[in-house]
Amino acid sequence: GQIGLRGRSIRQKIVTFSSTYVDTRRARKAYNGCMPAKRILIVEDNLGDARLIEEILGQSPAFEVALTYVGRLSHAVNHLAQQPTDVVLLDLFLPDGQGLEGLSRLQAVSPNIPIIVLSGMADRALALDAVKHGAQDYLIKGTVNVDMLTRIIQYSIERKKAEERYRSLVVNIPGVIYS
Repeated sequence: GQIGLRGRSIRQKIVTFSSTYVDTRRARKAYNGCMPAKRILIVEDNLGDARLIEEILGQSPAFEVALTYVGRLSHAVNHLAQQPTDVVLLDLFLPDGQGLEGLSRLQAVSPNIPIIVLSGMADRALALDAVKHGAQDYLIKGTVNVDMLTRIIQYSIERKKAEERYRSLVVNIPGVIYS
């Protein structure tokens, strides 16, 4: 079916299995038609929280997205192994992965994909640990708006590309000394 979202229509396909869900939504071309859709994997076991992220992203007419939702870490791992993805929005507390374990598992499968942590906890120590362990950012559910989320997604993707370019340069330069 189709659902109207602030002047844009999207197609919805829901596949349900066991205690999780996969919901793929694709937006029409952005008004200027120049920017390709950002392929975003949302790893969230609370469908309401996943829908809220979708609604927030739907408020930006110039930010085209292709969203995929999964409710389990194991399904995220499978998705990343099979589908191109630009960025992951990761809940840290899932039925099959708690805390930074989920971040580590996803990084092991897809080290070149930026991961943004979403949490219901305003825990500064956990946020800092997540970033130290490779998360691009740590967002608290319920405090995110459209401008913040789209900026963080775009910056995370570009930062990760810059990290990869830097890593490639370092690996390919002979005689580099690490301190």
